[in-house]
Amino acid sequence: MGISSFLKNLFGSAKDSPTTIADKVDVNFAQAKDAATPYITKAEEFAEETISKATEATKELVTKAEIALEDAKLAAGPLVEMAENYTGQAKEVISEFGHEASETIDKTITTLSENAEFAKDKINHLTNELKESTTAKLKSFENNNNESENKIEE
Repeated sequence: MGISSFLKNLFGSAKDSPTTIADKVDVNFAQAKDAATPYITKAEEFAEETISKATEATKELVTKAEIALEDAKLAAGPLVEMAENYTGQAKEVISEFGHEASETIDKTITTLSENAEFAKDKINHLTNELKESTTAKLKSFENNNNESENKIEE
């Protein structure tokens, strides 16, 4: 009987050991769960707070960006209007002076043409006078030369 009680004790205690171990594991798990519950709750609250703060900060940034955009639009409005006005004025001035410049150029060309024609006529007149004067002097010189030759021959 020693062997059978030994086996009984061995297998019997082995049978009790897993149950005891399982019970101890259950107890330890329950204790760990109970101990961790406040930390899990705090972590959840912290995560919710962080998400809430991040959401609020994002909303504030979006609001500030929208306000800044509206301010920029308001500030740029007069500048755009001024640029449009200056562009319109520049077009008017260019149109006005363009027409005047065209007229002035036409008058200048006409005056230059008239002056060129006058200069051409004057040059032709002076050239003719010079030819006539030169021809007359040459004839006079030839006559004097012929007379001198005649006197020398005599």
